Formats: sequence, C-alpha cells, structure tokens
Amino acid sequence: KISREGEMISWKPEYSVGIEELDTQHQKMFEILNVLNDAVEAGDDVEADFFTVRLLRYYSEYHFNSEEQLMEKYHYLGLDEHKEEHEKFKAHVYGLKKEFPDDKILLASRLKEFVQEWVIEHILGTDKKYSSFLIEKIENNPV
Repeated sequence: KISREGEMISWKPEYSVGIEELDTQHQKMFEILNVLNDAVEAGDDVEADFFTVRLLRYYSEYHFNSEEQLMEKYHYLGLDEHKEEHEKFKAHVYGLKKEFPDDKILLASRLKEFVQEWVIEHILGTDKKYSSFLIEKIENNPV
C-alpha cells in the first residue's frame, strides 16, 4: 500500500485529492518524512529533533488548519469527523513525545513510522471523502 524506496516514502498520483493546495501540502509532508528518515538513519539527534518537534509538528498543524478551513468555508458535513481524526493524530504524537522525552532518535524513529502510516491511510481514507465535494464547491464558487 505504501510506496517506498528503502525507507523513503514516495508520492503517488493515487494520493491526490484533486485540490492543488492540499496536494502540495501532502507532498511537503512526504518530503519532511524523508528528511526525518535521513536524520534517523544518520543518528543525527539535532536534525531529528528539529524535524520531529518543530517542522513536522508545526507543518501538520498548518496543514490540518488549511483542510479544516476549506471544509468550514464550503460547509462540508464530515468536518467534525475529520477534525476528530486530526485531534487523534496530535494526541498520539504528544503521547510519543512523553514516552521518549530523552531519546530524540528513538522518538523521531517512532514518530516517522507512525506518521508515515497515518498520512497514507488518512489521505486514502478520510481525505478522499472530502475530495469530490470540495472540488465541486471550489469550481462552482471560486473565491
């Protein structure tokens, strides 16, 4: 199900939700995961810490807000369910941070594994549910 080269995660056209802004953000998440993977493989705890704590956390928050704002704007009925998925993601990430407070490499490795699986499942499952609805709304109400 996941397209990988070694441990790298690769974007595939089937992951597209058909909304350029969100696809670009999803692709950026893949890039961040690949850089995080490189840091873990190199044992670089400073780089791993930067990508887990800062970039991955803040970028996922930015992306979640982008999705949720679009859904709110166009009155998507699955918004609450989608927000709940995002909240579960954040809670799991926070739990991992508490579980491995002193081992940045192990935290980064566990986080990478979780996020890599979650991102693919979330895009192919939850995100695909809003895809056609939002595409139609955006095309009919461009603003």
